[in-house]
Amino acid sequence: MRCRFVTPRGHRDMITTMADERSSELDDAQRELDRFKGGCAELGNLTVSMRTLYVDVWREGLPRRLLVCCGNPSFICAPTRWNSIDLRVAGTEGGKILFEDEAAGVMIWCETFAVVDKPERTWRLRGNPDAEGGPT
Repeated sequence: MRCRFVTPRGHRDMITTMADERSSELDDAQRELDRFKGGCAELGNLTVSMRTLYVDVWREGLPRRLLVCCGNPSFICAPTRWNSIDLRVAGTEGGKILFEDEAAGVMIWCETFAVVDKPERTWRLRGNPDAEGGPT
């Protein structure tokens, strides 16, 4: 399993490890997800050629958002958008990682993942007349 974690400062770490071990990369990802607890999430693209599912996570009042990239997902059960998120790295089994939000009925099993801290999208900023890219 390859786990990548990109910090707000852009530092990249890639470590190859056994998926059955709860590694420090999974703990780092969970710490980042905990910052956005109670926010919103939206499923992004799932491309057949790239086999990657994107989950965009944000919370009002935070100038950042998380992009959770699930590589080679084998099972996806989730609404396209949900509020009051509590997305967790629920465990590993058989070389796969489980992302889960029990209250929203979300279960995503994938082989690899990356959690990327990104700037807020301008079209999500409310009350900013100078924002470009869509309604405010």
